[in-house]
Amino acid sequence: MELKEQFNYLVEVARKMGYRVFIDSILSPGGDCRVYENKYIIINRKLPVRMKVKLLKEILAQRVDENTFLEPRARKLLGVE
Repeated sequence: MELKEQFNYLVEVARKMGYRVFIDSILSPGGDCRVYENKYIIINRKLPVRMKVKLLKEILAQRVDENTFLEPRARKLLGVE
């Protein structure tokens, strides 16, 4: 799977996990946050695609637990089998 495909797939996985994903010009690489019941992931649009993929993998892998349903493909990509 190419990096752009991985990135688009991870954005889809994040949305299924309840996150709103924003790609914007910010001063940091990005991260996740919660405002009341809303969950957000914000990613710096100037990052190379491989860094965006890495950032999404790190954020999502930390939020997956045994009660989170993900496709086997997504679990393998995140390394949380």
